[in-house]
Amino acid sequence: MMKSKTSTCFENLPNELIYGIFDFMDGLDLYQTFYDLNSRINNILNSTSNMHLEPDSSIATSDSLVERFAQRVVHIRVRRSDYLDATRFLNVHSLEFYDYLPQQQLEQIRPECFAHLVYLRMCYIDDSVVASTFFQRIFSNEFPSLHKCVLDELTPPDSSQQWLGSPSLRSLSARGFALPLYSYILNSCSNLTHLHWSTIRCADVDNEATLVRHTHLKRLYIRTINIQIIETILFHVPNLKRLYIVSDWSRGNNCLPLDFKRLAHILIRYVPSLNCFDCDTMERNPIDIDTIHGFHPCFIRIQIECVPDGDLIMTSWLVHPSSPSGNGRRIELAGLDLWILARIDSVFVYPFELDIDRFNDALSRTLSLWPLVCGRFLLCKNGQYVIEMSDNAIPVNYTENNEMKKWPNELNVVLQLSNNPLTGFIDEVQTMKLIHGSQEEPLVCFKLTRIVQSGEWVLGVSWEHVLGDAEPCLRFLNTISRVYQQLIPLEPLPVFGRRLWRQDEYDLSLVSVTKQLRDALPLKDMLKNFMGIQTKYDQVNLHFSGKHLFKLRELAGEKNITLQDSLTAYIIVTLNTCCYQNDDQRLILRTNTTVNFRGVSDLIASVGQVSNAVFMMLSDNFDDPYSLSSIAKTIRCSIIKSRDPKFLESSLATADALMKSIVRDDLTPNLGYFANEVTVNSNLRYDWADLVDFGYKNKCRFYTAWTGPLYFRVFRLNLVEDGQGSFARDQHGAEVAFLIEKDKKDTFLSAWHKDIAENFVNVKQ
Repeated sequence: MMKSKTSTCFENLPNELIYGIFDFMDGLDLYQTFYDLNSRINNILNSTSNMHLEPDSSIATSDSLVERFAQRVVHIRVRRSDYLDATRFLNVHSLEFYDYLPQQQLEQIRPECFAHLVYLRMCYIDDSVVASTFFQRIFSNEFPSLHKCVLDELTPPDSSQQWLGSPSLRSLSARGFALPLYSYILNSCSNLTHLHWSTIRCADVDNEATLVRHTHLKRLYIRTINIQIIETILFHVPNLKRLYIVSDWSRGNNCLPLDFKRLAHILIRYVPSLNCFDCDTMERNPIDIDTIHGFHPCFIRIQIECVPDGDLIMTSWLVHPSSPSGNGRRIELAGLDLWILARIDSVFVYPFELDIDRFNDALSRTLSLWPLVCGRFLLCKNGQYVIEMSDNAIPVNYTENNEMKKWPNELNVVLQLSNNPLTGFIDEVQTMKLIHGSQEEPLVCFKLTRIVQSGEWVLGVSWEHVLGDAEPCLRFLNTISRVYQQLIPLEPLPVFGRRLWRQDEYDLSLVSVTKQLRDALPLKDMLKNFMGIQTKYDQVNLHFSGKHLFKLRELAGEKNITLQDSLTAYIIVTLNTCCYQNDDQRLILRTNTTVNFRGVSDLIASVGQVSNAVFMMLSDNFDDPYSLSSIAKTIRCSIIKSRDPKFLESSLATADALMKSIVRDDLTPNLGYFANEVTVNSNLRYDWADLVDFGYKNKCRFYTAWTGPLYFRVFRLNLVEDGQGSFARDQHGAEVAFLIEKDKKDTFLSAWHKDIAENFVNVKQ
């Protein structure tokens, strides 16, 4: 007797889950989508608290539905200069403005409207009188609950006024203010613990204020290497714990020397409790790094990177976890994790600036949640490989590109490794140095590049594969992006422990189907094969629209066939029909699919597992290698089989043992071509650009490099520029990249273009 299949409707979900979903939605979107669906949903909507609102125009906030939840909005983020009637939202705790504010809007930011304000972010106020009045409110305790404030340019109070003090303020970040205003801030914010001072302005008037010794300030960021100014600033904060000094490049002093010896004397004299020091500066002839390390205990963290002299601006710094959480704990790695020579390199392109300070802060806080990432890969005496969660800093590099006019629009998502334009935008993890473990090498590196002529920013990330496969890499980057936007990280939370497979779980009969591991190669042979591939194969990048994918799934027939199943099946059918029909060695009869086994069983790997929780699942031979439905069904059957915990355990134990043997014998897995097979490595379920957009919704582009012979790499389509400066994207489309024999390429592409034009009407089902 067949079991009936049921589907769960949204209305059937438990209240707790619906509340959880609603927590992540904009208030207006929530009501426009769900209001009046039924009385139960209405009751849930009307009892949902702590709502947030991000209006895209003044029209949005005038929507009549807003009145239904306005008093429950606690977080408002405004990215446009449209007027927002703030009097409708009287319980807001967090208020953020990212664009110019009209005067009418500024006048509403007063205690009567925002009595419960805890966090405030403001942009530049160009009217000095209005600015003075506004800052008077901030620093005179008119917002008694205000805890953190991010401001642009700060100006001192008028001579007829004085700031009365704001004891609730704990954290202040300002783009710029003059040195005399420092006095006012310290006097007014008696409990301030964090001060971020991006630019020290020149003072037109020497305003003075009575100065006190400020004993609460613990963290200070300043952008100056003027030793006299540094001394003046530090004199007044004796209990400082953490100091970050950055050279002010905008004043042309990026290559002036920082007097580390004198700075050390100042630190010892004025801030004896300092336990963390970072600096970011460039010097043409730096002194010996060991000499610098000897000046002060906190200088041991300083590193020097030599760059060519010239117009290129390049600098680097280290980002530490905001609070140590690894505490030296060691995580033993399974054999499945030992992809030592592999890494995941990714590039993300943004239309405008990434705020470096916010990025550093987001990365720092994320590292505290992901201590494995700032650990070190070690080989123990007993032959075990571990990652020691030693709370190390992560390197970040910044450079400016003056040559490119703008990021090229025509690039595919997956680029050729042999001619890779991404190389200059990534600082690669040095995998060769990790073969026998290293106390020094970081496992992830970041590089930020500003394209000067276009104003675009590029983020390059290099992730060592021993940390985990693409899913944890993406979740880590998504967490940084969300923390940068002051959003809560998505679940599941990272889990670092993992199952260690025993030798007695090994199944000898499964060795024959794990060809990539069974036929491992010495590194020199792998490199030789790679060079041979470049002469015999060309890369193709196929773009399918969402409509194309849905059409292929329709042609595949079965309801449980996925978009990826039918997409893979179509490419195989086309290759077999047009390229390999009379070639018994090349005719494709099987797929090797990269399968993520998280969540199949918590005894194998939980959904939050940070590890290499993937393996290659070989399908049975296709009943009909020229039939779309036959191939798709066979692929789906193999995926279903891979979800069987019993089968999975024996398969993983076997692969684990083979990987350990490969590493022990100094070999590498064979990712080359195997007769009658294709490999499928799909990221279709993950939207990399969307998940790492840093707030640039539908404006981020994602790129990576490398594929192999008949090795199908699948990603979502990127944005495409329309020639007028606007971007559009098919959210449901896909790009497939793989290498094909040079003499087969044109034949295959012609057949593919013909099928696209005919909407696949002649594809054999």
